[in-house]
Amino acid sequence: MKGSKIILFLFVFTSLMAQKTQLNNFAELMDALNTGENVRTVIYYGQCKLFSDGEQQEESVDATGGMAIGTYEYFSKMLFGNPNAFVVASETQLINHPHYGYVLNYGKIKIYDDSRVEINVKYLTPGTYEEQMDETFKSVISDGENQGAVYFYK
Repeated sequence: MKGSKIILFLFVFTSLMAQKTQLNNFAELMDALNTGENVRTVIYYGQCKLFSDGEQQEESVDATGGMAIGTYEYFSKMLFGNPNAFVVASETQLINHPHYGYVLNYGKIKIYDDSRVEINVKYLTPGTYEEQMDETFKSVISDGENQGAVYFYK
């Protein structure tokens, strides 16, 4: 009986530790990053505004993506004449795309202090880094009540 109580306690403790907390705004995101929390993002691209070649497209792609925010850089308001503070992170993965074949999938996410989010995605040829595709998606941080398509969790 005593052993089963310990197992139950460990199960409940582990379950509580594994739960994710949604970050609803820039301040919560920065607090999590600056205190060393593991932060992940989930992006619903189909709900974002899609820009290709600088032009807004009528529809976005029905895809979902995510990445851990590991290495990041924060830039304060007016540091470079920028009216908003922002944080930026990126990641590159080798993927086998059905149309482009093996490409480096480069993703950069930029989050502004007013909760706007821009995600830039590029497909690059390995070795030459020739650009095969370049798209930008725009949305806002989801706070559970708005139409934001970008979710952050710690």
